[in-house]
Amino acid sequence: MTPPVRSLAPNGTGRRWRPGRIVIVIVVWLVLIEGAGWILDAWTGHRAMLLQALVMAEPSKTPVTQAGAVDLPPGMLLVRDAKDNEDDGQPYTLGGRLLPTAHINPMLEVLNPDLLAGDKRIRVALVGGSAAFGYTARHDQCLGGLLARELRQTHKIITAARVGATSGQMVPIVERLTKDYDLDLLIIFSGNNEWVKWVAPEQPWISPARLRLYRTLAHSRVLAEVLYHGVNRAVANRKAVDAGQTEFAIHQELVGYRYALSHPADLHGHYDIEAWYRTRKTFLDAYEQNLRKMVELTRAVGGKVMMLNMPYRYNLSVAWKHPQPEAFDAAVRDRVKARLQQAATLVAGGQYEAALEQLDAGLKLDPMPPILHNLRGHCLEKLARLSEAEAAYGRSRENMIGNLGSMGLINERIKRVATSTGAEFVDVKKLFDDFEHRTGGCCNKRLILDDCHPSPFGHAIMAREVLRRLRAAP
Repeated sequence: MTPPVRSLAPNGTGRRWRPGRIVIVIVVWLVLIEGAGWILDAWTGHRAMLLQALVMAEPSKTPVTQAGAVDLPPGMLLVRDAKDNEDDGQPYTLGGRLLPTAHINPMLEVLNPDLLAGDKRIRVALVGGSAAFGYTARHDQCLGGLLARELRQTHKIITAARVGATSGQMVPIVERLTKDYDLDLLIIFSGNNEWVKWVAPEQPWISPARLRLYRTLAHSRVLAEVLYHGVNRAVANRKAVDAGQTEFAIHQELVGYRYALSHPADLHGHYDIEAWYRTRKTFLDAYEQNLRKMVELTRAVGGKVMMLNMPYRYNLSVAWKHPQPEAFDAAVRDRVKARLQQAATLVAGGQYEAALEQLDAGLKLDPMPPILHNLRGHCLEKLARLSEAEAAYGRSRENMIGNLGSMGLINERIKRVATSTGAEFVDVKKLFDDFEHRTGGCCNKRLILDDCHPSPFGHAIMAREVLRRLRAAP
């Protein structure tokens, strides 16, 4: 028989504790702690943020089509807080580049429609991914913050964008906005993340078993709070392994061609390009469907829609997130690869004109490989032929497989939806391009400092145009 547990009272006398009482005390303490976690979660939404991070980390071969739900009580939303965290003093380094002006500690808050009761201002919601959220910019420097400051007397700006969110994940958020927030205007600035969860064949990602474990533990609000910070770190540091032999790590080179050359997708065999074309069309069709659904939801409550297309950094490394094929046409792969290798050797020696000849010869054999176009852009930039360089880099971006590629096709879908539905269309890409060309620059280097997030100056250009249109509206 198990002896009773004894506890010494302050006067030194013994007091018997039965095992059942110990269990009761432990359960009470757990209930109290977990209850505190639920209260904290109601204020901070940390569980919803954790689940969002897990969704971002989960690989998917198919697009998100109007799926999912808002992981908060009815009516509530996670929105960007006007009060940001203080910078932690750590430099923002991405892809081997130091970006000292970036602000990476934005705050979120839980918005309840009851908090807006009696607010008669025009309701404007901004939705999309991290670019719309204003990631890397302070609140007072991003699109939503600039609109809020300039229109504070007449408009209530709700930045309901989410970092890493696809258009499909925005649909339930727009459903909640239109149902509970008396929305007058929806601004859609979405398109960078449509392939954010897609993983190429033979490119492993974070373990599905690990994701399931985190989701199970997240049923506890206390554990969700603890896990949120660790999961963000784990997601940011995940690596893919190319064919089990050559390590490929994402985000190794922000701009340049060296990493793409040393880690091609077809290192161990020809890449199935036709499969990528089919996948791309599936994702683009779903993207367009999601845009149309958001317009439909807003129109159903008498709201208006403004759609912004996506500017992009032309000279982003083609191996930013996925290995890229050296040739799309298997019949000429070896000949194209030989031209590419010769061009890389010439570039290393500063012989850019000679390298261009090799690259042009390779592109005559196969006009598609993004690596060739990117290296060609590099040569043209070194020769100060900036407009040609930007065009070459742009072709590279358009042919990139996976996330942040095919941005021209994304913008075509945005314009098609805006035109066919009568939504107001803002050509942000042209605004950025016009500024760069007018000031003698190229590739949006000053307007997009990292891979896809507008700089504070880029946000200011967008805000100026949106403000002009809002003030001109009847």
